[in-house]
Amino acid sequence: MRFIFSLTVCLLWECSSWAQLSVEVSFDNEVYLPNETLVAKVRIINNSGKALKFGSTDDWLSLNVETENQRIVSMLKPPAVFGEFTLESSQVGVKRIDLAPCFNLNQTGRYKVTASIRMPEWSQTFVSKPKPFDIVQGARFFETSFGLPNSNSDGKESTPEVRKYILQQVSRKQTTLYVRITDATETRSYSVFPVGAVLSLSRPEPQVDRWSNLHLLFQIGAKAFLYNVINPTGQMLTRETWDYSESRPTLKSWEDGHISVVGGVRRLTANDLPPHELKSPAEPVTPPVQVTEPLPITKGLN
Repeated sequence: MRFIFSLTVCLLWECSSWAQLSVEVSFDNEVYLPNETLVAKVRIINNSGKALKFGSTDDWLSLNVETENQRIVSMLKPPAVFGEFTLESSQVGVKRIDLAPCFNLNQTGRYKVTASIRMPEWSQTFVSKPKPFDIVQGARFFETSFGLPNSNSDGKESTPEVRKYILQQVSRKQTTLYVRITDATETRSYSVFPVGAVLSLSRPEPQVDRWSNLHLLFQIGAKAFLYNVINPTGQMLTRETWDYSESRPTLKSWEDGHISVVGGVRRLTANDLPPHELKSPAEPVTPPVQVTEPLPITKGLN
């Protein structure tokens, strides 16, 4: 049966070239943490000589995820792929789908994903080559518990909910620093996202203020530091760049519970939050979310 399946997949790949329709899967990274946003980019290349319509049904595109030993990964919910668009001949379209909420990817290991596009008018299905990626735990170097105040329906405060901030490092081409927010037992992750690349020899400096916000200062260059403030729901409230001047930037906790950067000098950048061009505070920025609409189509092959 495995031989028959492999032969079928090979024939489908050949059909892709016969019909001049190609399907590819790629990722921005090769290594991810459990529950991290994991966007698969399904690339569709139309060389059929005519315009093709996609997305008119919710089963035109399907994704299959397997472990390294070819065990099927259970699906938590179908990926949201509905949304009609037209791909002209000699054009390329890209569909972005977040796999994290759709498949059970909590276990570490190597996985591979395959995309299939169904073309009923041709009575054919076109299958991409498997694209591998890894789920890793990362190197944990800091964790702290904090209380999240709760209120009853009558407005009275109840027992605070206990959550955790966890800082982890993942080694890719460069070392990336992650913030994970979980419940007290770490069985549920509320948010997992990268905050930036960190120098391998530097030691990030985390502190939690009286409002349970995480303040994080870490070195990103020879004399450059990144300062982030993250609230208990995973929203990035502040992002600033500080440079080493006559003194090194450090975090200081004040008697009233506030935490701020002292030393060094702040450098204004386009990535600041809130944006320094605005006089009024900006809305908090959430971590990246699933994008289900097709990207603008680019002409020609890349």
